[in-house]
Amino acid sequence: MLNDVFSQWVAFVTRPRAEKKICERLRNKGYIVYVPLQRQPRKSGNTKVWRDMVLIPSYVFAKIQKKDLFHIHAEEGVAYVVKCGEEPSIIHEEEINTLKLLADSKEKLWIHNMESLKKGCRVRVLAGLFEGQEGYLISDCKEGNFAVKIDSIRYMISLNIDKELLEVIE
Repeated sequence: MLNDVFSQWVAFVTRPRAEKKICERLRNKGYIVYVPLQRQPRKSGNTKVWRDMVLIPSYVFAKIQKKDLFHIHAEEGVAYVVKCGEEPSIIHEEEINTLKLLADSKEKLWIHNMESLKKGCRVRVLAGLFEGQEGYLISDCKEGNFAVKIDSIRYMISLNIDKELLEVIE
């Protein structure tokens, strides 16, 4: 289970806010697990408190053998294994190392599910001159920039905003 050369990283989706607990339980059972966390400031009344925040909500990564999939999937709080077709999606070691590098950085990160930024969805600008403005994604440019309709001033204003600065509003 622990040091097998045939082990591979796979991703599991958990119940909301259960990532840290599941990671701890799996680690106690001898699995190699990883949850990307970044130390971020949060307001608590009038003070700023630093907390380890999960970068990719509801995801736990585990380095396991295929035979261990059932044991982890049966763990309380684990919803399902991320699959590509019928097989679990293999997460490459380089991708895990990149996640670790990003989580350890002091940079402000904006994490987006690539499927969530689609033409027509409602978005909020996270930083820059238009920070906080809400509008609609009206096109997807090939360069990775987006045109956004800012509807709060009752005009359609199109501008290019880097996709990393957009957040989907549910």
